[in-house]
This record gives sequence, C-alpha cells and structure tokens, in this order.
Amino acid sequence: MSATSVKSRVNFGKIKHLAETPDLLEVQIQSFKEFFQLETTPDKRNIEGLFRVFKDNFPITDTRNIFVLEFLDYFIDPPLFDRRVYGAWLNLCRSAESETSLKL
Repeated sequence: MSATSVKSRVNFGKIKHLAETPDLLEVQIQSFKEFFQLETTPDKRNIEGLFRVFKDNFPITDTRNIFVLEFLDYFIDPPLFDRRVYGAWLNLCRSAESETSLKL
C-alpha cells in the first residue's frame, strides 16, 4: 500500500444537509455581552449574568456581624494584550460598613 494514495470518503447518510452551522464566534461574543452587560448603565442592568452573581453573594458579613461589605457596581477596564496574555481587569465598587462604633 503506498503512502501517497488517498481514499475517497464514502457517505452512507440519507440526509444531505441537516442544518445551517451557526457562526460560533458570534455566539460566543453575544454570550459575553449578555453575561457582563457592559453596554447598559448600572441602574438599568437586568438581574442576570455577572450582576446576578454579585447580587446573590452580597452583602458579606464577618462571623460576628460587625462589618458588612455591600456590592454597588462593577466595571471592566479595556482589554490588555501582549503576545502571551489577553485579559481585562474586573473592578468592583463596594461599600464597607461597621454595625458598631469602634471606641479608641
């Protein structure tokens, strides 16, 4: 058997065309936009995606319920790119409060 011979592919399927293949890059970009909601203002964001993750997990309190960390908003810096890494910083706006006054 020679290494240069190419066998033709035989298709035993009865249906020639099942469905149109979606643009997978566009699907991923749309999913990213829906998850981060970057094009909406903070007061008009839907409670879904990353906003929902923060809303579900905040406020955070310490074990004695003295300090409370509350979620206010988030934003993402423009992406950074070099030859090895592509990423962006996620910034979280939060509020920290104390339930009791600390006496010095």
